[in-house]
Amino acid sequence: MRNLVLLLALANVVFFAWNQWVAEPPSDGATRFRASDLGPRLELAPEPSVGAGVDEEGSMAGQPIVPPADAAPDTDFPADDRAAPAPDRQSPETAATADARAADVCISVGPFGSAETGEEVLARVRDLGGEAGLRSATEEVFLGHWVQIRNIPSREEANRQVSVLQEAGFEDAYPMPEDDGERTISLGLFSDEERAERLREQAAELGLDAEVVPQTREAATYWVDVRLDPGQDPGGFASVLGVDNLVSGADAVCPP
Repeated sequence: MRNLVLLLALANVVFFAWNQWVAEPPSDGATRFRASDLGPRLELAPEPSVGAGVDEEGSMAGQPIVPPADAAPDTDFPADDRAAPAPDRQSPETAATADARAADVCISVGPFGSAETGEEVLARVRDLGGEAGLRSATEEVFLGHWVQIRNIPSREEANRQVSVLQEAGFEDAYPMPEDDGERTISLGLFSDEERAERLREQAAELGLDAEVVPQTREAATYWVDVRLDPGQDPGGFASVLGVDNLVSGADAVCPP
């Protein structure tokens, strides 16, 4: 009887040892792997830097938008806004300044025959608190109304007519140098057109065919361009300034 009990005790010891060190633990239904069985480990690629073909939003710059493979033919896709830059828009301050400049009222005082005269008028405008600038130009300048006798047939006839005029009191009458064979007698240059017309009529009473011809020449001129205050009358400003030779409206130039 004692031998049987020893045999059973030995069997329990053997079973316990086998269960602890030899037999595999019961499975819970999950598949388990060792790290060495999975191959080399995957690593995340580094993020691309801005400016290396990728924009700050993370999308490829300049690449077309490709629709999904299963999209319907009539599916609309957003346009690539990068293809056309947005138009420039003026700030409210810039637009207001441009509108104010467009509504400017300006006058141009002149023309003057010398820069010194233009500078004097410019100083007077600034003394009155006006915004102004001096501008130079090259243009046809009116010299006056020239009374003359033209197309005289010969030098002898020209000398005869000069004698007749001087005897009648035309002290300024003299023969002009011949130009391409054309002989001309000058009776005088006048700024007043009425005076020039009276002289022409007096020559006609002597039997001489005189005429009045406007005389101009190309010369440097100087203008004072003035920007008036809103509501300021151009004529009133010119009166305060003491000038009457000015242009206004579309013919005037505003100072820069």
